[in-house]
Amino acid sequence: MCYQRKNMSVSSVKPVLELLKGELLSPSPDDTELTENIKSNMCRVLAQKYSPPNIQLLLTKATVLDPRYRGSMEDAEVLDDVRQQLVQELLDMKEQQGSREGASSEESCSKAAGGNDEPPPAPARRE
Repeated sequence: MCYQRKNMSVSSVKPVLELLKGELLSPSPDDTELTENIKSNMCRVLAQKYSPPNIQLLLTKATVLDPRYRGSMEDAEVLDDVRQQLVQELLDMKEQQGSREGASSEESCSKAAGGNDEPPPAPARRE
């Protein structure tokens, strides 16, 4: 019985593509003409779907971050570039979060000190 996984991680896409293109869909001397055409067309479709640079970058980042792969499928130069991009993204996120927290804490301090710009609520009338 074959194990079927319902949810697939994006980090597994690139390794599966490499497996397909490298071993399973490569031409074999025993292939019939029909089999060769099917394999060729499958490779072409996969290349068209997954070759755009933005998709390749996403797949590479996901693969680098996955502890199962850790970029084992990438050239050293590409791996260094992607790692630098990931570090920069984290630093940018931290900076954005820090600026939001700073604005939020300033607002809280202002309100606590009575610096609220909103007019006070009208007193309730007794009848």
